[in-house]
Amino acid sequence: MVELTPAMQAMILHWGEMGSTWGLNRSAAQMLILLHLSPDPLSAGEISETLGLARSNVSAGLKELHGWQVIEGSRHLGDRKEYFTAPRDITVLARAVIAARHEREVAPYRAALDTQMAAATRDGTPAPVLARLRETARVMDALDNSARQALDDTLTALADEAASQSQNDTAKPKKKKKKTS
Repeated sequence: MVELTPAMQAMILHWGEMGSTWGLNRSAAQMLILLHLSPDPLSAGEISETLGLARSNVSAGLKELHGWQVIEGSRHLGDRKEYFTAPRDITVLARAVIAARHEREVAPYRAALDTQMAAATRDGTPAPVLARLRETARVMDALDNSARQALDDTLTALADEAASQSQNDTAKPKKKKKKTS
């Protein structure tokens, strides 16, 4: 079981609330941030015990997180349990959330717009209306592409910055403590 500090508990609760806005259920979102924060891989039993969730809820959450491709499972020699980890890099999690939201929010609207434009071409919809539908699709695509590029650039810059900081932290020699007599 992971010993949760008050700050970790608050973060887990907050992620649970945010998860529902991303299309991830509360328990799965809490499990994701627990795995992200945990220094070691955790078994389903450890997740259940730490978060106070039923094992069935943990199993369903792990399946959902696998579907989002944000966790990995591994087995240890001589141990029947599977242990789970989440990426340590928060930008990887951010990319997964953004991709899932896109699939849930933008892609269905864009597909419906394509269907409506095809129907409008066949059913005699007036040319000015069809032109507005096409313009809507063009603007939606441009905004979607711009948003994706901006987010990707930002997340890449943040990941590069974190990697650079990590290298600087490991490259700095540690100062020896002076002995006091």
